[in-house]
Amino acid sequence: ELATRLAFFIWDSAPDTELLELATRGDLSGDKKHLDVLRAQLARLLLDPKAGRLVRQFVADFAETERAAFDGLTDEVRRELLESLVATVELHLIAHRAPIAELFTSTQMSLSPSVAQLVGVPQVQDGLRSYDVSRLPERVGWLSHPGFIAGFGDARTGSIVTRGIHLMVKLMCRQPLAVPDNLSATIRSFAEEFQEQSERERSEERQRMAKATDDGGEGNSVCWGCHSQFEPLAYGFERFDAAGRLLGKVDARGQEIRIDGWLTDDLGAPEGERLRYQGMSEFMLALSQSEVVQACMAEHFLAYATARAATAAEKEWSIALRGGLSGPMTLPALSEAIVMSELFRATQVGSPEEPSQ
Repeated sequence: ELATRLAFFIWDSAPDTELLELATRGDLSGDKKHLDVLRAQLARLLLDPKAGRLVRQFVADFAETERAAFDGLTDEVRRELLESLVATVELHLIAHRAPIAELFTSTQMSLSPSVAQLVGVPQVQDGLRSYDVSRLPERVGWLSHPGFIAGFGDARTGSIVTRGIHLMVKLMCRQPLAVPDNLSATIRSFAEEFQEQSERERSEERQRMAKATDDGGEGNSVCWGCHSQFEPLAYGFERFDAAGRLLGKVDARGQEIRIDGWLTDDLGAPEGERLRYQGMSEFMLALSQSEVVQACMAEHFLAYATARAATAAEKEWSIALRGGLSGPMTLPALSEAIVMSELFRATQVGSPEEPSQ
């Protein structure tokens, strides 16, 4: 069982002969006396070219590029979006063995010709090639890659609400509150009243209404207060359309498209403690330094490795992980921490009166 779990985590495939032989002899058990064997096998699997499947499958699950729905999208372009994003992450995590945090600030992207045109590369070459995008406006880190932005799933222009929820789930590992049935009329009424405003203006109006309700005015602080927790995460993406193309600095009305916002490690922190950003560079730097974001990334990897949703135990392990690493959280270091953990090496079985876990 452990050999199978290890092989599918790193190779997305069944265990090979060496792993099976070790398992048959009992040298691959989760017992502490066999941890060196397990650690050596992990290192061997990571050096094999098949380890690229870990990155490929993880990126596909994380970015959800298959949800892309922008106008003019074809199956071929959708495939290239994912291939380009996977190659970008592989270059960073496998070829360069760079820290996972630096995915958010890297300016190297692997792009096919069609994806390079979406990014705005002035001189496009044939095939999948690596480009330095540091001179292109707002292109910083893997989240500014069209393969990720398109995964927001918008048809034409980016929705702050859709993008904000997506980012809170992916970067903070937090789920928004479910919308109560009795608020449907309130949402429709708001959409009709402020339909002429921009996405940013509507978002700020929702925050104003939430604050007014908290201060004793009329409104619904539960609904709009929840929006204020995730919508600011999307502000930095306002100059990108649904395909990840840069729209420019002004909208169709000639007004500036603002991309300033804020990020907090604790989404309930008071306004004075918000970490503010001006543009994508500052935003991505803040994400790369956020303990919450790094713990969430570890949680995503752990969930992929164990093929189960995170419980309180997985979340606690992910938060504590950074203090247990002797260096940066690279893919090999994170993989070893996961494989060496009891959450990966053991299966907890409940009593007859309790469901198995």
